[in-house]
Amino acid sequence: GSDVGAAEATPGAAPGTKDLPAFVWSEMDVALRQEGMSAPRLNILKTSHRPLRLTMRRPGNIMNLRAEVQVERRSPDMGELEVRVEAVGLNSRDVLKALGHYPEDSGDIGNDCSGTVVNVGGIRPEGAVARKIDPASFRKVVGIDASQDCMYDVFWPEATQSDDRGTRESLSRGQVLVIGTRSEILCHALGFESKRCIIVDTVSEALQAVGSATWAAVVYDGSGAQLDALEDALQLVKLFASMAPAAPRLLIVTSGSQPPDLTLEQHDPEHAGLWGLARSARFEFPTIEIVCVDVCKLERLAMEGGVQSRSSPPDAIWSETDVALREESVLAARLVRSQVAPERPLRLEMSSRGSLTNLRLTPQTNRQRNLADSEVEVRVAAVGLNFRDVLNIMGLYPGDPGDPGSDCSGTVINCGAGGCVESSFSCADRVFGIVPGCLCMYRITRQQFLVPRPEAWSAEAAAVLPVIYTTVDL
Repeated sequence: GSDVGAAEATPGAAPGTKDLPAFVWSEMDVALRQEGMSAPRLNILKTSHRPLRLTMRRPGNIMNLRAEVQVERRSPDMGELEVRVEAVGLNSRDVLKALGHYPEDSGDIGNDCSGTVVNVGGIRPEGAVARKIDPASFRKVVGIDASQDCMYDVFWPEATQSDDRGTRESLSRGQVLVIGTRSEILCHALGFESKRCIIVDTVSEALQAVGSATWAAVVYDGSGAQLDALEDALQLVKLFASMAPAAPRLLIVTSGSQPPDLTLEQHDPEHAGLWGLARSARFEFPTIEIVCVDVCKLERLAMEGGVQSRSSPPDAIWSETDVALREESVLAARLVRSQVAPERPLRLEMSSRGSLTNLRLTPQTNRQRNLADSEVEVRVAAVGLNFRDVLNIMGLYPGDPGDPGSDCSGTVINCGAGGCVESSFSCADRVFGIVPGCLCMYRITRQQFLVPRPEAWSAEAAAVLPVIYTTVDL
């Protein structure tokens, strides 16, 4: 890309005559001005509007990413769309790929993005930074974000038996290194035979023992002070990461830190942070195997004289990553869509007049925080539509009637300076009246336009009365 700039014309050698100005012999394009003469020059443009892409020359360093011209583009096939990418969300998977820590080659960096559809099935506008996607893998933005579809709960069903019998039996026969002062009780709770368990009291002893023999698993008892337990677990993770992929399986055991099948008194999340450490370590070091196991409170079992031994370790500790052992059941963690729907301020937005279908539910983002004197803010509970609102939406009302909506009922949630004193309103008072533009969750109006709602009236019944009430009362 280049641009034309002006420079001072330079004199050149005249071939045989000096009657003409020197620039006639040295320049092809000249601009004569009172202050002098200038000649055009080509300069390199500092910006470019060409399609670009980030290319990773080789994995191992974020600095290996380079912006290059995107020259490979094709028309989308049937069922594909082409998107002009506007923003990209990078996650830990992309960072691992850029650093060369991802276990397999899974394509270019980048997966989550937002943008604009520029081509459908072969119609191709030019000059867009683009990426082809399957139409089923994205959703259209219609005002409300999709965060309610991104909330999950942890569900604990019964763990299923692993199909890999050979791996399970080989791991079940090997030696197990158990770390902690409650190691004997822990071996019984997990179903390990005493003759298979080598017990050490501290992590420093375990760090020396791990490299001196072959272990089927290393069991760490997450107890004691929170920070000390996290520091010990972190040392084990670092050691296992240096040994990968030959590191043994690491079992981090907590007592009652996870809630399934526990009462409020039994649930003790003091060491739940170890589960968060393990999950982060799995993302950063995917080649090491870290399993979190939660058992019933070991202190209570110890005071009762021991625990009932399992005949063998449950299959779940060899095939799952998050396991909860209860009296007669083995539970595995699963993610399910949450039944909790987030609440956010919403409003009915009218994009244009002429049709009721132009009303769209969108987030209410322009709430006024500072109220003037004698103003109150109402949380709208119900809205009564009248003929004027219909004419407004249809574009048949003379002049500009403003936003639709006028009659409503709700709850006072904020008062301007002096407003609550003059009107005797206070926060949480239930009111009804005239609130212009009330097709939203929160709206500000003058306190003179509101009256208290009687206890016997519902919010819906009160919302249809303001016009009638005002007509009769006045």
